[in-house]
Amino acid sequence: NQYVMTAAHCTAGSSASQIKVLLGEHSLSIGSAVDGAYKVSVAQIIQDSAYNANTLNRDFSILK
Repeated sequence: NQYVMTAAHCTAGSSASQIKVLLGEHSLSIGSAVDGAYKVSVAQIIQDSAYNANTLNRDFSILK
């Protein structure tokens, strides 16, 4: 319960300290946080070692 999967193209070139995860948000269309939503700092980015930015093959990262 400490991990979030995201797209590697969203984390490529970033450090963990530059990223926050919005938890509890289920509707991006309303433009504001849903009650109970909160931001969490990221301690580590684990990007798939075979990620290819040209083809977007294996386009995933795990955030801790």
